[in-house]
Amino acid sequence: MKTADDDLVVSVEDAGEELLIRCAGELTPATTHRLLDAVEAGIARGAKRIGVDCSDVGAPGSAAIKALVEIHSRCAAAGASLRLVVAPTARRVLDVVGLPWLGVVSGYEGASLQDTLRRYVELHYRGPLNKGRSAEEQM
Repeated sequence: MKTADDDLVVSVEDAGEELLIRCAGELTPATTHRLLDAVEAGIARGAKRIGVDCSDVGAPGSAAIKALVEIHSRCAAAGASLRLVVAPTARRVLDVVGLPWLGVVSGYEGASLQDTLRRYVELHYRGPLNKGRSAEEQM
């Protein structure tokens, strides 16, 4: 199944034990509903593992970030696991906003909110945190 809306193409395929949803284009306020609808349809069909491949999506803006959080919430509520793949540019944005701690972005398995915030401070302020001093004291 392929659908297009503005600059987003969403395709859905059954990849064995995982329902794989691929996106290409831009996730904007006008297009995020396509991705959300595909995830919701997968949940309604009983998918217990959902992969969302956004590696061909541009850098995420606020609408995309909101959609990713919503997808995580919907999958968690349905008892479905979620695996999210993003491009390196998008991964940097997700680092900044702290989404990797949700545990759904490939390559971030086991990252906690504290780990993500520590990495954010290290990347954007003064390097590694000094032990014994809080992040706030170092900013």
